[in-house]
Amino acid sequence: MAKWSTMAQVDPILRLQLSLMKA
Repeated sequence: MAKWSTMAQVDPILRLQLSLMKA
């Protein structure tokens, strides 16, 4: 359960990194 909570917090950061790579 704890892993899911951390993933929810890190997910936005991963999305930002992906968007930066696409740019």
